[in-house]
Amino acid sequence: MQTVLLGCFALDLLDLSNNNFYGQIFPKYMNLTHLHWLYLDNNHFSGKMDDANIPVQLSHLKGLELIDISETSLCGSMVSSSNLSSVKHLYLQKNAINGLTPNALSRSSKLITLDLRDNKFSGRIPCKISELSNLHVLVLRGNSLQGHIPNELCQLGKLRIMNLSHKILGRSIPLYLVYHGFYIDSVVTNYCNSILDLQPPVKPCVSIYQRVEAEFERKNRYEFFIDSNLKYMAGLDLSGNKLS
Repeated sequence: MQTVLLGCFALDLLDLSNNNFYGQIFPKYMNLTHLHWLYLDNNHFSGKMDDANIPVQLSHLKGLELIDISETSLCGSMVSSSNLSSVKHLYLQKNAINGLTPNALSRSSKLITLDLRDNKFSGRIPCKISELSNLHVLVLRGNSLQGHIPNELCQLGKLRIMNLSHKILGRSIPLYLVYHGFYIDSVVTNYCNSILDLQPPVKPCVSIYQRVEAEFERKNRYEFFIDSNLKYMAGLDLSGNKLS
């Protein structure tokens, strides 16, 4: 694989998902400056986030906009990485990641989509997420988070969809959350037409749209923020918790 990639100077999208890759797959010196979409999901890149091969390999890819490293058995805490400065869509779901280091997201100001579902996060929702001012989609479902929903999340003025469902929260819902019902069509259509500034080169658009539809098809009504800073919120899923 390393030999093949050495000659791929014009690659814009690279999909290596659903294979048996492990270890070092990218050549040390490569010129993939045009690579924007990278899918490595469902492989065997096991190990801790802070010392695994994956962050080291991706440090050479400065133009990435989408990274999918889901279902790869990564564990440990997310760490800060300079190569995330251009990333807009980050998928790390279905791993064993258990936390964020203090500066883990400090270089990720362009993030639009952050999917951390079905990991091993525990404790409170990290307030650092509120610093992601461009975030449109936040998925934390299926973790073991506890405590209240931090007020800092109301600073996410562009947030459209937030999924905190299944096994994560207790205590009460913050006062800045006000409930209104709406139909599923408005959620999916609004998401597909407004959130993503993606070109349509096959997989990126399809996979992102399908994930959102799967999240919202199971319910008949949904809630959203009516707050001056959260007026663009379109979907909120808090089901399966112990809120009161």
